[in-house]
Amino acid sequence: MRALWPGVRLIQYPQGEYARRTSIEPRIRGAFLRLNPPLIPPANPTHNASMARPRLFFSFSGAGMSTKTIPLKHGLKVGQHTYKSITLRAPKLGDLIDAEQDAPASNLFAFRTALIAQVAVSADEFTGPFSLGMLRDLEPEDFNLLTDGLNTLQKAGE
Repeated sequence: MRALWPGVRLIQYPQGEYARRTSIEPRIRGAFLRLNPPLIPPANPTHNASMARPRLFFSFSGAGMSTKTIPLKHGLKVGQHTYKSITLRAPKLGDLIDAEQDAPASNLFAFRTALIAQVAVSADEFTGPFSLGMLRDLEPEDFNLLTDGLNTLQKAGE
């Protein structure tokens, strides 16, 4: 990590990605940096860099953060791997705002997909980050399972 000027630093990630450190959003399994647009595209060509947020490698723990693992019938394909379950956490207001920036709420399917990408914690051993582009290849049946799981988490949080 090197300082550019007071309060702004570049962080190098294992994949060789760089990000400008301006703000940190806490997440259940880590923190994400805001990157719009990305400074340098990621090394993985199957990953849509404009939709992803790099992850800092430390974790937060806290009471009241509920998660749900949803088994998928067809699976989520990321690169050469197909993951058969996705763990979601309950969304917060910031997740709704970020999802609306990624996809307008007037387009319900795109908004729900962006929200799922925001609250996805892991897919089997893959811990993200997740993007709207990664979830585009989901089968409708798997999307419905994820939507039902997200609705269950939202109702449990009320």
